[in-house]
Amino acid sequence: MHMRAGIGQGDRNRFADRAPGAGNKGGAAIEPPCVKGTRHLSISHASNIRNKEYRMLQEDFIGSWHLIDYVTQLADGTAVEPLGAAPYGLGTYTGDGWMSAHLMRRDRLSLGSARPALDRIAPDLLVATAAGYIGYAGRYTVDAVGGRVIHHVETAFLPDWIGTDMIREYRFADGILTLRPPAVGGAASVLRWRRAC
Repeated sequence: MHMRAGIGQGDRNRFADRAPGAGNKGGAAIEPPCVKGTRHLSISHASNIRNKEYRMLQEDFIGSWHLIDYVTQLADGTAVEPLGAAPYGLGTYTGDGWMSAHLMRRDRLSLGSARPALDRIAPDLLVATAAGYIGYAGRYTVDAVGGRVIHHVETAFLPDWIGTDMIREYRFADGILTLRPPAVGGAASVLRWRRAC
């Protein structure tokens, strides 16, 4: 099992002069020494990275993150908040290459029970509840050169997401992780996260 270690904006500048494919036949990802057991973590640079530097790259993503805001700018310039003005979100990246993300509106309607009989709930209430929640998990890799983190979805609230790749441009600045999904129909979204305390 492999993941590619993350690299922040500052680190990207430090390694900007290292050409992809240099120092490694065929440009294959390099695999530094494993951290635990026999698993290896690979990075997208094709030049040798010292262990100390490698650990620094890992630390960029690894851990849990709280969502600050989620804003989508439509093609006409209108800004909307898909999960409301104060959404809740928790994202986690592990050192062995797994991730999960759970985002929701804070004002979702209650179904009346912690273990509801779904076949007895009004369809419009189920739709409203589902529309206010996003959740998925799986492996992840980081394309440090391209500035992208790729979520390889293995389980999700929406079954159509399973087996797909969620690509996000990323940026680290002032303790905030900014993720940008690809624009869809002229609409561009930005999600900002801070480390969970």
